[in-house]
Amino acid sequence: MSPLDPRHQVTTSSQPQEITEIIKNNPATFGLIFIMSLIYFLDVVTCFLNLPCHLFILLFAQGNQLVWEGQVWRLVTAMFVHGDVIHWLSNMLFLLIYGLRLEELKGSRWVVFIFLLSGFTGNVISLIIMKPEIISLGASGGVFGILGALLVTLRRLYPSQARAMIFLAIIFFILTISVGTNIFSHFGGLASGSLLMYLETRLLNLNDQKRKKIRF
Repeated sequence: MSPLDPRHQVTTSSQPQEITEIIKNNPATFGLIFIMSLIYFLDVVTCFLNLPCHLFILLFAQGNQLVWEGQVWRLVTAMFVHGDVIHWLSNMLFLLIYGLRLEELKGSRWVVFIFLLSGFTGNVISLIIMKPEIISLGASGGVFGILGALLVTLRRLYPSQARAMIFLAIIFFILTISVGTNIFSHFGGLASGSLLMYLETRLLNLNDQKRKKIRF
């Protein structure tokens, strides 16, 4: 096929369009990834400027003692900052995998809602259980929440896919677990995302049963 062949041009030019379409159809997942990636790079840049190194971590990470002293916003902002490139990359990778699928099945609002609520819940649990001097940060709680919601959704709609997703969940857990990992935030996020989607599923089932009773 010649480089000037129109068919060749259409094939190559359609690829950027497909990527753009995917981004447009999944604004929640890509929006969260963009925000956290921007914050991470700005945080790294502060180390090369006349600023305190890792300024965003200092301002937004969850220092339990600081939260107890009244800086409660850190329970939310902590999920948007990351400690190093591996921490950031692993969270963004699995947010992309789980977020895209959940957004396809449930919509953008559910992705944002579950991410924020699960991350917040996981941070509150770690605040209560862990010592005041502990500092926590990262999106893992919110990502685990999206994973939990996705597993519940897939179990209802596509059971075979749910089993395959469990394998990816194990990989995610292995990649994000290390010495000093806040497992309370991880499991708190997973539990809250799963519970939220389970309750939503139960409500859908009850509504379906009511409609059937009305029809017959």
